[in-house]
Amino acid sequence: MHTADQKRAQRYRLGGGVNKQPFLPLFFGDFLASTAEWSGEEASLYLTLLGHQWTLGTLPADPAKLARLVRWDRKAFEKCWPQVSSKFAEQGGRLVNERLEQHRAKSEELAQKNKASGRKGAEARWRNDGVRHSPAIANAIEPLCHPSHPIPSEGVLPTSPLTPNVSASPARARPVTRGEGGEVPRETIAAIRAAYPPGLYREADWLLAEREVLRRVGEGVTPAALLTAAADYGAQQSALEKAGTQYVLKPSRFFGTDEWRGPFPMPAKAETAMDRLRRMTDQPTDSRVIEHEPEFGRFIANG
Repeated sequence: MHTADQKRAQRYRLGGGVNKQPFLPLFFGDFLASTAEWSGEEASLYLTLLGHQWTLGTLPADPAKLARLVRWDRKAFEKCWPQVSSKFAEQGGRLVNERLEQHRAKSEELAQKNKASGRKGAEARWRNDGVRHSPAIANAIEPLCHPSHPIPSEGVLPTSPLTPNVSASPARARPVTRGEGGEVPRETIAAIRAAYPPGLYREADWLLAEREVLRRVGEGVTPAALLTAAADYGAQQSALEKAGTQYVLKPSRFFGTDEWRGPFPMPAKAETAMDRLRRMTDQPTDSRVIEHEPEFGRFIANG
């Protein structure tokens, strides 16, 4: 038996193994092309068997066991199996789709590379003393640990598995956020985020937005002006009943363009029936007919 087959048989002995990769790298273009002349039942059976192989590692070679595995009627299975069986090869007494195993090997190789890269980055960043050694990365990650609209309190930064409790040690706490051309107190950044209207933008967009805020400060814009702009825009969107919808601009676009400069006009107050009545009755005319909302009825006013 080939070395790769031996490893596969050891890992998925009797089909009892469970795949560590949560997703099946299925390329539907290739799948549809390879089954273009098949019936719908044959293509469905093939796709189901690929899913079971991805989870179990190998498939039983006995057609009766395969039919039970996919929960197909035996006669319907035997009708489709001659066509579908051409996609599987027998190895060590079990069936395997060789191309799917190639995808599995690539997926596991990529996962191992990412794991090693993450471990290397963590070691370089934290080393063994628990102190950050990469300010740029720290600045980029910390906003991910904040809620979408935090309430500024005492400047205590929330913690998560990604970041240590930096607020526990005043010597390591960062009271300001530094970036391109300027620095802004963390409480001001939190206040800007709290004042900005909620929308359907991604939380990660605040990473870009904070950079734009720092760039504006570097250009001479005061943090108070940016906070006022965020609050005015939030009030406008709330008045328009657009807060929390897709119509709210991404914060990175708001602060990255001239959108933050406004103006942010509030919607005109809708005229009520009583307002319309007062406006019409105040007109200097001798005789007029005024029609109102149904609850006011209809009346005629003469000079």
